[in-house]
Amino acid sequence: MRSGLIARLRERGVLRVAASYAVIAWLALQIADVALDPWDLPAWVHRAPLVIALLGFPIAIALAWFLELGDGAVTRDAAADGVARPVVHGWRRHVDIAVISVLGAIVGVFVMRDAGLLGESARPRLGVESSSLAVLPFANTGPYGDQHVSDGLSDELRNQFSRMRSLRVTARSSSVTFQDQSLDAVAIAGKLAVAALLEGTVGRGSGRLQVSVQLIDGRDGKVMWAERYDRPDKDLLTVQSEIANAVVAAVLPRFAASGQAAPAPPTEDPVAYDLYLLGRQKVREAESLELSADYTGADTSKAQAADLLRSAIKSDPKFAQAHASLAGVLLWQAIGRIDEASNAEQAAAIDREVMPDIERALTLDPKNAEAYLVKGRLLRYTHRPGVEAAYRRAVELDPSHARATVDLGWEAIADGRVDERHHMAMRALDLDPMDLKLYTPAIMSAWILGRGDELRAVVDRMLRLFPDHAGAATIACDAWSYLGRPDEMLACVTQMRARFAPDTDLALQLDYRAGAAWEAMGDETGALGYYERVAEQDPGAALDVMRLRRDVPALRRLADESLTRRVSFFDWPIGDALAHAGLTDEAIELHRHAGLGEIMASDESAKPMVSHGVIQLAALLKWRGDDEEAERLLAELSQLFETLRRHGGRSAGIRLGSAKVYALGGRIDEAFEQLALAVDALDAPQGWPFSAKGLETDPALAPLRRDPRFAVQMKRLREREAEARARLPETFRRHGLAWPPESAVP
Repeated sequence: MRSGLIARLRERGVLRVAASYAVIAWLALQIADVALDPWDLPAWVHRAPLVIALLGFPIAIALAWFLELGDGAVTRDAAADGVARPVVHGWRRHVDIAVISVLGAIVGVFVMRDAGLLGESARPRLGVESSSLAVLPFANTGPYGDQHVSDGLSDELRNQFSRMRSLRVTARSSSVTFQDQSLDAVAIAGKLAVAALLEGTVGRGSGRLQVSVQLIDGRDGKVMWAERYDRPDKDLLTVQSEIANAVVAAVLPRFAASGQAAPAPPTEDPVAYDLYLLGRQKVREAESLELSADYTGADTSKAQAADLLRSAIKSDPKFAQAHASLAGVLLWQAIGRIDEASNAEQAAAIDREVMPDIERALTLDPKNAEAYLVKGRLLRYTHRPGVEAAYRRAVELDPSHARATVDLGWEAIADGRVDERHHMAMRALDLDPMDLKLYTPAIMSAWILGRGDELRAVVDRMLRLFPDHAGAATIACDAWSYLGRPDEMLACVTQMRARFAPDTDLALQLDYRAGAAWEAMGDETGALGYYERVAEQDPGAALDVMRLRRDVPALRRLADESLTRRVSFFDWPIGDALAHAGLTDEAIELHRHAGLGEIMASDESAKPMVSHGVIQLAALLKWRGDDEEAERLLAELSQLFETLRRHGGRSAGIRLGSAKVYALGGRIDEAFEQLALAVDALDAPQGWPFSAKGLETDPALAPLRRDPRFAVQMKRLREREAEARARLPETFRRHGLAWPPESAVP
């Protein structure tokens, strides 16, 4: 049957036409790619030739089947199968052979060129966009005090380029990584996955500005464009604009060919610009100091940054970017300082300090991406609507902005779209792999989706790039809990505590994680010992101490104190501890005070993270007889968890949440199905409140406890906890650690 069909296709010339069509279409697409590239046309225009070629293929096949061409005109093929078809003779046949030979030769040249066999550089590596660029930090050849000029010039060029939708620009934190490394251009371009590098030097002295800059092809290291500038130092902005336009012409042919230019510099006032660059330098200092836990130094740098940015605005009141940067610093300061009694008062107080500069920036420049990013963060921190719209606008205006991209991803999870959140987190990581803050969102989203291999790959990538960073080590330790390996987590924090012993703040964080690891393995004694070490400095550890000690009077005092101040959604563990201690009324009141009764109907990105608190509130209300509110919450929770699962959510928390909602809704069989999946999830066993002991006293699971299947699942969960404890000696020995560790409490 198969051979018969092939014979018929050969008879009617279909195979010959198909092969010829594929070759001609391929060549046509190559020509279209070259012809359309110089023009700044919509994306659909660039895709149109491929779509036309694909649509034309079945038409060509149909014509070959039904029509025949011999020495005469085109005729309908009505001959029976097996009958010889007419053929072309004479000069027309020779022309056909010549054309086919030429086409074959052209295809061969294209293939050999792309493979680099003709002595030319191969095309950019897989994953490298032809219009992609990294701006390396410019070297300062002038006085040390002018470092902000060289840093600022490279930063502002990077900011200008990143606003172009046709150009992918590597973020600053990834570019500066190679500032002091002796790698060649090809190696740097390969690590950053870009097609071109911009580097230069800046010197300022005696009223003159000397700038030397060159654009390097990342494939072969050749200089694509170079220029030197010797101008009065007041011409910095003019030089910046000239460099930007020259680079656009060299890197983005379609942009330059359409007559467009790089965005203009943010101000025409050289004094304001100098102050702005100094202010941005202080912002970077503050970020670095905060990452190293020098909070006093960070606060000083923030204050200096704010003063410099205010001075820049005083020099040029129409300096939109200075207003946006000042708003970001003011929000940063306000979050750590303002603490009003209610969310509404908190929002009003922060608005008074931050919103005027956001609004001024957007009035002066409606396309200012940073202003939209700061606005989104302000709205998110104060729990108000409009967050996603602000972040989305920031990404539209600056597609290369990694922080805006990951923040937009956070908002996707509000509707349960965890797969979209993961996509955005990984996109942000690709935009700026040297920003350590971007690894946690990528790791957590892989965890929620149950993608263990991908999670490990992200952690490995992070540790390769940050081999000696305490923050990276801590994130790596946390990742073991997402993989259901509390024994590995405990070994990891033990190693890190010895390695970074002088860092007392880090030691406190690691001790708390050690307690969480012991609790995940079902050992409350071990957990309590570590929690007690840090209880005075860590309110969360203090709560865990009260919970493990069953200290009801202390929990009641904590509830009374919490009700007199502003608490957030994330304070739901206080209510959880109260509920497990039998303080039902206090737990309900605290959950309501934290806003858990309203969060499910909002667009808060925190919904999945605090959903177990909302479930507990619904369970307590149902137990007390407040069925109407309980049913409303359960309906909203059911929709959330179904969406989370539909979008790939596979974590133990999502499975347990689903089980609790089904149990409270009377869907017992479905509840047990989800409970079994939770017990066997990648990240099980987990600590409180997902430990066996926590689940056995969880109000939401009360409808399941009389069923024998519940005891079966709790037995299985305890077995997993015991398996982790049994692995401890071997895990510690494998990492070169003594067992038991000297600091171990058990």
